[in-house]
Amino acid sequence: MWSSRPIPLVFVLVACAGEPGDGDDPTGAADASGASTATSTAADASASASATAAASTSADVTTDGGSSGPGTDDSSGGTGGPFEPNPLFADLADETVIDLGPFACEPVPGEEPTLCIRTTDYSGMVYDPHRHQMLAFGGGHSTTMTDAIHAFDLATATWSDLYPPTACDAMTAANLDADAGAWTMGRGPYPRPVSTHTYDMLAVSPMIDEFLVISRNFSGGYCNAVGNDIGGKIAHFDRAGGSWSFSPMAQGASYDLGVNLPGSEPDPVSGRIVLFGGGGLASYDPATRVYTQHVDTYAGDDGNLGSLDGIGYANHLVYFPPDDRFYLFAHGSQSVWALAYDRDAPAQSVAERLDTSGPSPGDELGFDYDARNHVIGGGVRDGVFYAFDPFDATWSSHVIQGGNPGTLAFHALAYDAVDNVYVFIASPDSGAHTWAFRLAN
Repeated sequence: MWSSRPIPLVFVLVACAGEPGDGDDPTGAADASGASTATSTAADASASASATAAASTSADVTTDGGSSGPGTDDSSGGTGGPFEPNPLFADLADETVIDLGPFACEPVPGEEPTLCIRTTDYSGMVYDPHRHQMLAFGGGHSTTMTDAIHAFDLATATWSDLYPPTACDAMTAANLDADAGAWTMGRGPYPRPVSTHTYDMLAVSPMIDEFLVISRNFSGGYCNAVGNDIGGKIAHFDRAGGSWSFSPMAQGASYDLGVNLPGSEPDPVSGRIVLFGGGGLASYDPATRVYTQHVDTYAGDDGNLGSLDGIGYANHLVYFPPDDRFYLFAHGSQSVWALAYDRDAPAQSVAERLDTSGPSPGDELGFDYDARNHVIGGGVRDGVFYAFDPFDATWSSHVIQGGNPGTLAFHALAYDAVDNVYVFIASPDSGAHTWAFRLAN
């Protein structure tokens, strides 16, 4: 039986392993995407006041797809709450799953009908605390060309696309806004970002009702003949207005975002999106739409982060409210880094590689913070769930009961604090079903 216990507030960074698909070598993305990033100190200034004020409390709150921090109650579900728990999950036992059925998506006109389920390849899913939903966006090279947002309603346990995908015959150079990396015409809201591998670079702003697509990499494929290096600006979907818009300057296929492929996580205190990986430390302010590279190892600047050797690319980052640190799970290396993020002076943030123990999943898999049990969990592999305890840097493995979901589809996992369940999509090889897992009541 798993036992939970309270813990202090810290941020820790963890990196996950995985291999890009054929043609998705990040080292080849640099030439296409360029090495420039939009930088500004305005993002730091805009959030420092709210960070200082919010840091005065240590209550756990659900704010960003499972991670919680100062500001609201766990049961509130964010600014759109409070939300009622789904009775479907009420009697779910410890270490047990419920099969919620196949991941459902609208086929791309002109593409093989079932191919849209591969939107999770090299991509992720996040919790929307404003609407109590899971949101997924992905696709791209060697997968599917769907550019729809896939929403899982936790109240009804059903999938729907927020708008229909662009048809293959509309994926032409004449229909492309090359600067934004967006198709300009078709069914539904336009312009909209082209399909892309999103890795751990999707986010819901904790303070704004917007869904963000940060990674704009590896966009070509089956019926998109324009190319694999379209790139584009960081994209914002306004949930209330149902429309896309783009950062005026922040490139989603910069050297750091297109080659190093860091992990990302909303900071519930400052409202920024923190990005950490082998390339250093950056942040994105959804309010000002400014991306800032605080520490750039590519330019020979390690700041106070120390050696980041072994992190690699396509990692996963999780905020851990009890100790106010971010944890990075490194792709394939089994390594975990803890990041103490300095909100007033991000360039002075400190990171350390942890000496961990216990069985870890490896590979390129997703994780999230469990607000009930105060651990970071996920990494489902071959029917086993993995939990990391930042307090003593230990891993534990839990054989899943009630069904065999197989292996998680890359980063497609997030925690729902309202129902105390992890929701994840299994890989296509494991059946591409949606599952809900409870570690412990």
